[in-house]
Amino acid sequence: AQATAAVKNMHVVSKKVKVPTALRTKFIGTKGSGVLALESECGVLIDSMRDSEQVVVTGPSDAAAGAVQRIRDFVQENEVLSEDYSLEGTYVARFLLANKAQRLTDLRGQTTARLDVQMVDGDGASRRSKVSQTMTIRGTRHALADAKVKLGAAVAEIKEQTRCIPLGSRAVLPVLLGKGGQAINKLLADFPSVAFEIGDESDLNVRLFSDDAEALASAEAVTREIVVSNQRLEIVMGAEEGKRFFGNSGKTTRDALYSELPQLSMVRDKEQDRVRLRGPIEVITRAKEVIESFMENHMAKSLPLVPEDVPALMAAEEPNLLRQLRERLMVEAQLDRKSEPPQITFSGQREAVLEACEEVRGYLNGKEDGTVILVRADPDVMGAGVGKKGSNAKRLQERYGVRLESVNSRSQFRLRGSDPVQVAAAAADLETSLEALPIAAYEVVPAEALT
Repeated sequence: AQATAAVKNMHVVSKKVKVPTALRTKFIGTKGSGVLALESECGVLIDSMRDSEQVVVTGPSDAAAGAVQRIRDFVQENEVLSEDYSLEGTYVARFLLANKAQRLTDLRGQTTARLDVQMVDGDGASRRSKVSQTMTIRGTRHALADAKVKLGAAVAEIKEQTRCIPLGSRAVLPVLLGKGGQAINKLLADFPSVAFEIGDESDLNVRLFSDDAEALASAEAVTREIVVSNQRLEIVMGAEEGKRFFGNSGKTTRDALYSELPQLSMVRDKEQDRVRLRGPIEVITRAKEVIESFMENHMAKSLPLVPEDVPALMAAEEPNLLRQLRERLMVEAQLDRKSEPPQITFSGQREAVLEACEEVRGYLNGKEDGTVILVRADPDVMGAGVGKKGSNAKRLQERYGVRLESVNSRSQFRLRGSDPVQVAAAAADLETSLEALPIAAYEVVPAEALT
């Protein structure tokens, strides 16, 4: 049996093994020293076969097998591998490159592996290049393992020192970047030892990193103030709601908001039917509550008129009723003369609208305080009651300080003044004038009978 084994071991074989082109020079060695050493140690002949990745090993079967395994071990130990290492966020890669890439330079000096951070196109706003979330490591198997350990420690240190500030809203992004990147460039100029990473819409955070703890704290405070002061909210507000809130009926609410919340910025976007609020989060949250309450408690109410009511409401003399109501009750008043019948619409807070409607009813139909009295008359005497070219109306105005209006569609005269005594006297005078006419069908209508 021993003789048979000896014969077997002396059996000469040739085996091929692959040596990548990149390793051939190192495998052969200076002036073939690597191949010669392996031949001597294993008792084989090795043909490196020029212009080929194949190496032929010739010798006794056991010796050839041992040499082939040695060559394979050499290839495995020296083959250059490539692996992508996750940095768990672009900010880690950016901070590795901070301060002229000093940390990355130090890492490269600690390992024989090659470390590359991939760069991608910038976002155009800040005009700065972005980095990917992976680093490519190239080197031997041993070098890769060593590099990953050192890189993991560096990443952990960066993550521990990084300050993260939530933006809260994507609307803060353009504020931090500024037009043409002016805002972020100013931060970089003010804090040259601090690296900044501003996220996008999928990562609403700004991150800061520095080895200078004092500079990092200052930069964090300034950045946080910018973020906190520029939080934004949007409120859906239709055209009519916007007209009311930003019109006269919303003036009191708006003034109160600006007085209570001086840091509030409020802009109406008519095209988008939006109101954009900007300021600290507690400020815009409070403003949103007030505005939504205003819209919930807002109402519009219309009153039908007769044609003669329109000029009475639009009278130019002071005090003009509609102007008074707008200023005193903060309501919007829209007079529609073309509708059938004409109508006036008040919009604003519920209590103010109801009060405005009551004021107009009293103004047109008679007030209990006696400042407005209606006198009914036969339709045939309406013109005579006013007098030729308004002579009787002028006489009553000069004598009693009242205004006489004829409401022909309702066969009524309306007497209006500020002094109830004078209004009553003018009504009595009008009665006397009507009694003197050939047809004297008239009556004074108490205000309570019209309600």
